[in-house]
Amino acid sequence: MGKRGPAPKPTHLKVLSGTREDRLNREEPTPGEGVIAPPVPLPEDAMAVWNRLAPDLIRKRVLTAWDVDAFAEFCRTVAIYNRAALEVESLPLTAQGSAGGVTVQPAFRVMQATAQMMRSTGQRFGLTPGDRAALKVSSDEAPKGGGERLLG
Repeated sequence: MGKRGPAPKPTHLKVLSGTREDRLNREEPTPGEGVIAPPVPLPEDAMAVWNRLAPDLIRKRVLTAWDVDAFAEFCRTVAIYNRAALEVESLPLTAQGSAGGVTVQPAFRVMQATAQMMRSTGQRFGLTPGDRAALKVSSDEAPKGGGERLLG
């Protein structure tokens, strides 16, 4: 069973939107500096999604070195969706199943399974900024306040 309510905002976005200091997670884990690049070679169409979205997400500190696997999976999902959409345009929405009945085109099933896997993986391991905002880590050093921690 999933978490209730909307996904939490990452702390740095809460600071920018003026959230009260007492509502900020001062112990939100933050990734260190690291290479933000696809973890493995992506198919050309998935790489096009990466190249289109990643630069802006990196600038806004939404995509970090911790997020590259989940983001690569997202890029593959978008690429699969786009391929399936092209296939669906040339085929009927249903196909004949192995038992002779009517079934949904297989491309739809692959797309749904991949999207669900990406969502559940990101939620379970805190691989998205919203999920990470709900996590707490302890530190030996005194935690800095919201703006101070985020701005140095």
